[in-house]
Formats: sequence, C-alpha cells, structure tokens
Amino acid sequence: MDVACIDPLTLALIDQPDLDDIVEIGGQSKGKARADSDEQFALAYAERVYVEALQISSDFRFALSLNNALGADYQWPVELSVINQAECEDHEAALALECQRQLELHARSQSQEDSRSKAPTDYLPSQLVEGALEVDQSGSQSPNQPGASLSSNSTNDTTGLTCISCRETLTEASPSVRGLCGHLWCGDCVRRHIVASFGDKTLLPLRCDNQPLPMSNILKLLDPHLRTKYQKVAEECAVPAPYRLYCSRRSCLQYLGAIGDRQADVTCPACSQRVCPRCKCDAHPGYSCGEEEGERLFHELVEQRRWQTCPSCHATVQLTHGCYHMTCRCSAQFCYLCGQRWKLCNCPNSDERHL
Repeated sequence: MDVACIDPLTLALIDQPDLDDIVEIGGQSKGKARADSDEQFALAYAERVYVEALQISSDFRFALSLNNALGADYQWPVELSVINQAECEDHEAALALECQRQLELHARSQSQEDSRSKAPTDYLPSQLVEGALEVDQSGSQSPNQPGASLSSNSTNDTTGLTCISCRETLTEASPSVRGLCGHLWCGDCVRRHIVASFGDKTLLPLRCDNQPLPMSNILKLLDPHLRTKYQKVAEECAVPAPYRLYCSRRSCLQYLGAIGDRQADVTCPACSQRVCPRCKCDAHPGYSCGEEEGERLFHELVEQRRWQTCPSCHATVQLTHGCYHMTCRCSAQFCYLCGQRWKLCNCPNSDERHL
C-alpha cells in the first residue's frame, strides 16, 4: 500500500494504536531487562519514529486547514482593494471636474467593478448587509450613500429610546437615566447595577462610556431605603482608599467616614468600638500611636507571621487559605506574597499548603 496516497487523518488513526502498543510493551518490560538491551533500544527507536510521524501528520493537517482558510478569504482583500482604488479615482474625478480638467473615460478600477457581477455588499457578511437594509428601511441613508451606517444599533443607542444595557424599548414615561454620552439606562438596570456595587465597590461610580451617570437622576429612580444605602456607599467610594476610616473590629469593619483632620477617637455606631483615626487601630487613650506597646507587639507579630499590608488603605491582611490574589475591604486587589497591585508581579498564584 502506498502511504503517500493515505490522507493525514487516516494515517494518524493507523499510527496511534501502534504507538499505544509500543508504549504498553515498553512499560511491561521496564525493570525486567537491561536498560541498554537491543529490545529496549528497538522499542525506544520505534516510539520516537511513531511520535515524529504523528507530529508530521498533525502539522500537515494544520497547514492544510490554514491553506483552505486563506483560500476562502483570499477574495476579501482583493475586493476591498478594488473598492478602495475606485474611491480614490472618484475623488480624483471630482477634483478634475472642479478644476475643469479632462476626465479619463473609464478608470481601471471602475472597469474591474463593472466586470464583476456582484455588488460590493455581496462580499460582506450577511449580518452587516441585513443591518444596513434595516437602517435603509427605517428612513435613514442607504448603504450605498456616503456616511451610511451598517448597523441599526448605533442609531438606537444615541437617539432612540432603547436601554443600552438590556436593549429593552423605552417610552417617554419610562423611568430612565441618560448619560453624558447620550445612552439611556432603564430604571431596572440602574437598580440592578447599584445592588451589585454593594458587593463590588469597583463598579462605582456608575459609568457609561467611561463617564459617570448623573447622581441626581439616579437617586430619583431609587426607593428611600436603597437611596440611603447607595448614598452611603457612594460617599465611601468618593474618598481615596488611604483616607478612609473603618471600624478596627474585624467582625464589624463599618465605614466611619473620611479621616480628614480628625484627631479625636471615633466611636463606631454599629458596635461601639472606639477607633484612633491616626493609626486606624483600637483607641489607645494616654498613649501616642508610636508609643503604644500593643501596636509595637502587633507589628512584631506581623513580621513573624509574614502578614501583608494593603497597598491602598495600609490595612493588615492575613491569608488563612486560598490563593495569593487578595481583595481588601477597600476593594483594592494585590498579591499577598509581594504586596504589589495584582497582575503587576511574577509571583506564583497559589501554594498547595494554603489550598
């Protein structure tokens, strides 16, 4: 049988069982004979030959697939090049008419376009053509006119009454918020994002096209309970992380406001714990932050246990189990090993001892 006449996939199906048999025989005879015996050498050589054959077959199949893909897509750049050349020649013709120069009777690219039986849109994906037809039927420019859009979504996003998030159609009376970019957000989507922001404060402030949504308009869509809670969270996120004060009791961690120029101890309204705004630890009447014995012992313990400090709010973090990707109470993400911002270091992601 001529091997050259067999397609690569069939050849791989033939070689793979033979390779499996060789590996199995080699495993059964391992340790029962000398490592440099003729049998072991023959098995190792045969295994290497079959592995190389399978790799060649795999490479050939990949090259064949790539060649087919390039052949199928070859028409695209050719057609686009002709269209682009025709546009350039149209521009030259317009300039010639303006300057009252003689025009070339028929440009080369125009001849190529006339000789083709397909319109330029015939070479575009069906989704784009259908979108262009929808725009044309709705009363806007046709796809052959300059400036026409190939997608009806862009019109709806900026001028139509459609929610940019859920794509639901809105009316003038629908509760909604319009961003600075012109996009509309329905009341349900705004409330859903606000509730999600309570667990992930990086979502605040609510943004559309990287521009904050108007706070006053957002508050009009919320019930009193949700409005009060959102205002508190928004106030917290408006303060830079190093200047936020939290309750020092780990079972509470209530936000106590911005540090500012505070000097007096702050009492947590949730658990009555008193917190020093200067060192963010338990209040220590009669001692300065640097002189308190307990804090000194605490820092010694941090060094002994190799606990890490948040790079944003400087809170102490202890890893009991899990990976080294840490998320602090201030929403900062960092590496537990080196303390740098997450994804800015080359440290391993985890240690089996902590999993």
